[in-house]
Amino acid sequence: MNRFSIFFLTAFSILSCATDSFEEEINPATVFFNIEASASEGGSVDTSGGSIASGAKVTITATPNQEYIFTGWTGTSLTENPLTITADSNLTITANFEKRKYPLVLNITGEGTVTEEIINTGKFTDYDSGSLVKLTAVPGEGYALMRWENNGVLDTLNSIQLTIDQNKIVDVNFDYQTARDLVGTWEFDLQENETAKSNDKITMRIDIQLNILFTMIRDNITTQFYSQLNTLNNNTLIIGDFGALTNVNITSSSSLNFNVLNFPDGSAAPTSADEVPSATLSNSLNLTGNKISDNSSVFTPPNTAVSGSLTNSQINPQQVLSDIVLQVAQPEVFLANANELLLSEMSTILDTSTISITIIEASSIVGAQQCDSNLFSIEKNGQGKIYNIQGDDASGYTWYEYENKCFLDGESIFLTAVADDGYNFYGWLDQDGNMYDLNSHRIFEFANGTGLNLTANFVPNNYTEDPLYSKLNQNSTPLEFVNVFIEEASLYGHDFINTVKNIQIRNNPGAYSLAACDENTFIDINLNQNGGGDSWSTWDFAHKMMIIYHELGHDLLQLQHICLPGHHMTGWDFCNGDTSPLLHNGREINQQDIKYNTTDPVLDWKRATKDLFELNYQELIECGNSGKVSRERCSLWGASI
Repeated sequence: MNRFSIFFLTAFSILSCATDSFEEEINPATVFFNIEASASEGGSVDTSGGSIASGAKVTITATPNQEYIFTGWTGTSLTENPLTITADSNLTITANFEKRKYPLVLNITGEGTVTEEIINTGKFTDYDSGSLVKLTAVPGEGYALMRWENNGVLDTLNSIQLTIDQNKIVDVNFDYQTARDLVGTWEFDLQENETAKSNDKITMRIDIQLNILFTMIRDNITTQFYSQLNTLNNNTLIIGDFGALTNVNITSSSSLNFNVLNFPDGSAAPTSADEVPSATLSNSLNLTGNKISDNSSVFTPPNTAVSGSLTNSQINPQQVLSDIVLQVAQPEVFLANANELLLSEMSTILDTSTISITIIEASSIVGAQQCDSNLFSIEKNGQGKIYNIQGDDASGYTWYEYENKCFLDGESIFLTAVADDGYNFYGWLDQDGNMYDLNSHRIFEFANGTGLNLTANFVPNNYTEDPLYSKLNQNSTPLEFVNVFIEEASLYGHDFINTVKNIQIRNNPGAYSLAACDENTFIDINLNQNGGGDSWSTWDFAHKMMIIYHELGHDLLQLQHICLPGHHMTGWDFCNGDTSPLLHNGREINQQDIKYNTTDPVLDWKRATKDLFELNYQELIECGNSGKVSRERCSLWGASI
């Protein structure tokens, strides 16, 4: 290497080292990056960005407008909001928004479909907020649109438009075309041949929810009920669970013919048209009328309307419908029923005495002893109990059940025979099977060693097989027995339904009449209803019938006792001192010598009842006592019924 080369290399090395030392003493320039921030439609960002020094941090917050939501960023893979980034390159970032989406749920009842049409925006799985949707009901064959319901708001138009600004649930109700045509108010004039009042009428208002207000105006009295209709087919609708509109025939837009029918008490509501009872003259009305209003608005029933929501235990919608049917179809039957209700309303139960009673089952009678059967014994035939009664009204009574006991010579005992449910007491029979006495309560006395073996005879209660008497049972009240008497009296021409104005049933010991004998407008009888040796609480069905008919014979028929065995008015105090016609073995037997005595107690009862209501009372007295009436006329007493 020559000297020149060495010098050059050395010089170059010196210059190079000097340059590096100079650069370390000077600060380098700051690097900036351009970051742009913006928002799509539906929202905003809090900064538009700018030139950001390398390594510096910047935060961008996206805010959606009303009915929009933030969905993410474009220009970065980050997802959080607010967004924090470190500047290390140029960036363009966009905040993205979109409209909220809401579901539309359609609940369809009945036969039909609904079409949906988007008017001002595209349709997705859900609807964009603010979308205007048109809904159109398409009923099935024979059906009609009844109503739309959206958040409690009803609409009957077809079609309807909805703005989707929240979750929507829309109920769509289709029903038979007949049901839709019934909506409105109808009026039916009651013809004179039905009510003899040409201004009487029935109106029927039905709203779009098939609530029905049924009103009858008769003799200026308004009777109405409010209930719900449910369709079974295109011409049969159920009213609540107690009636129906059947054979509905809408002959024009304003003309209607149908039957309104009430169901029997206690029957279940039909679930198909085949289960609806047939319309008869006694259970239905046939109405023809015209529509007077198309108003379909839901209404609140008036306070005068009886509805199923009422707590009034005196009447219910079924009773109202039954009364309406009877008033128009069978006014004479309704009048009888209405007066029966009136009798109930005007009656007074006077509780003036309370008597305690204790029943001791299957106990030995105090003083009873085992003895030979040839002295005295009691047995039973049929179902019932025999009691020995001890005590009085002041201290109360104790009933000791008596079974197969006997008594010594000189003893006496007060026995009463009480039939079980479904049976009646029908006399004490002697050892030969003959009637000894028909009184269920009596004192037996034994003297001079006279033997007596008796059987308490209990027979099935066949009264319940009679259409009239079957309205009663062992637990029926005295007033219910009174109403049966009045109804039976009407069959023989006695109009007590209209003449009786007041009823009092007192509650003292014993049974007797307190009414004046020359009136038939007032019932005032006393019945011991709460205990004692001879009381309503222990009488069997037949005995209650006998007591009521006997006392009302006094009150309403003005009858006194008669000295004739077997009659409802039999009484020993009218025998002019000679009670032998009513005695057997020296004891009162009442019906022992009844002229038409049979083995059927109900038949005997009805024959005696016929005598009570139909024959002239004076003639009965003469037949029984003086014989002043012809043999032919007297033979009517006890005639076949």
